[in-house]
Amino acid sequence: MNDKNCADSEEKITAFYHLPGLFEFYEFYKVFLPLFKEHREYFYNWCDIGSIYGAPADCIWGRR
Repeated sequence: MNDKNCADSEEKITAFYHLPGLFEFYEFYKVFLPLFKEHREYFYNWCDIGSIYGAPADCIWGRR
């Protein structure tokens, strides 16, 4: 198999990042997410956001 065939058979692998702190880092995400969406050229093409999660401090499942 030559190099051309190897390159054609490679799969695109994506790393999905799961970002915590939806409510704790709200101001950060308010700036970061539009930047991530509108300027993908600033970020590696093999990474993507899988989810953003969190719970408000006053909800019953957000207490520690």
